[in-house]
Amino acid sequence: MLLEVKQLAMRFGGVVALDNVSFGVEAHKITSLIGPNGAGKTTLFNCVTGFYQASAGEIVFYQNNQAIDVLELLGKPFIWQDFVNPRQLLRRLFFKMLGGSHRVNRLGIARTFQNIRLFRDMTAIENLLVAQHQYLNRNILSGLLHSKGYQKSEQQALEQAYYWLDLSGLGDDANKLAGQLPYGHQKRLEIIRAMCTQPQLICLDEPAAGLNPNETAELGEFIRILQQQHQITVLLIEHDMQMVMDISDKIVVLDHGEVIATGGPEAIQKNPAVLAAYLGEETTDKAKAETNND
Repeated sequence: MLLEVKQLAMRFGGVVALDNVSFGVEAHKITSLIGPNGAGKTTLFNCVTGFYQASAGEIVFYQNNQAIDVLELLGKPFIWQDFVNPRQLLRRLFFKMLGGSHRVNRLGIARTFQNIRLFRDMTAIENLLVAQHQYLNRNILSGLLHSKGYQKSEQQALEQAYYWLDLSGLGDDANKLAGQLPYGHQKRLEIIRAMCTQPQLICLDEPAAGLNPNETAELGEFIRILQQQHQITVLLIEHDMQMVMDISDKIVVLDHGEVIATGGPEAIQKNPAVLAAYLGEETTDKAKAETNND
């Protein structure tokens, strides 16, 4: 298991967006998160990637056999036990002051957005170079002297950028402004920009939205390449059910902020609770019971 979400809750005033959400994401697998509009999918993504501080629950990321509390990186509220443990108090204070979504990304979790968020007035390759800032040689003196170490760092970043451009079929777009690229190319550019941060887990928020069937099929193949050839774990939100069923190893279904089913594509397609959620039918007691079938 790479990521575990345990009894997660998210409230906005009196509105409960997520309620007792629990599921796991297996390493090197594609897990899809589906559900009707307003089910809480993007809110869950925002919690996992550090854009929201969850109201309750746990998000645990496993790295090098170590369990890391994602919510702690965002600056958890102080609890009384902190004040009897100086080391824990200093740690909690550090993340309270300097924590945030950037630390979640450094941990190895990257994401894309429903609405494309590229640097539109920068070229495609410049977008990919910006994403690698934490791996570049940022020593001021090395930059002024243009040292060998600085040159090597710049060259590696360029090679990495061109690698992802070529792999995604965007090699010819390297020096074009991101905002002038076709919509489908912008979608791919956002994915490979996330890949340039060298994540273990990439969270894709509706990557096929607005694409035609051919572009969607190509995107599905590209996501499979990320998983199979680069050992990337994928957490996917998508409304294109054909794509979801074709590439997913596991599917988690949300409805009204709750997990109503978990399982493989075949089991999910036949699950009464899922059919009820999508077709607007009244969920029966039997449908509620037939959930979480792997």
